[in-house]
Amino acid sequence: MIKTYFQHRMTGDEFASLLTSRESFVLESVGDMAGAVKVCQSTLISLGLSCRVVDRRSSFVDDAVIFLPLPLRFLVAAWKIAKAIFHWCLIPNPAVLVVMMPQALHIKFRKGG
Repeated sequence: MIKTYFQHRMTGDEFASLLTSRESFVLESVGDMAGAVKVCQSTLISLGLSCRVVDRRSSFVDDAVIFLPLPLRFLVAAWKIAKAIFHWCLIPNPAVLVVMMPQALHIKFRKGG
């Protein structure tokens, strides 16, 4: 079971201590996503852990692609696949996966690592 915490109820030090416990959790009601990810990355690097950040938030391209002609849809799909493969190749087996969702941050630690 993954525990859920709320950003507005904790300080930066409490967030950092959650990361040092090395247990997966969800951080809800994230107002400053970029700031939270930056704190997360710096804390994980200081712990000697590799991490990959995945953005699962919807973008304008995701919403507007249905209005594009079919050949352009294939180009957008190919771009997204190539981008995902590139990010996977940068850090193929990270110790921590940081997933940005709308208003939430999922921190997933690899089992046994």
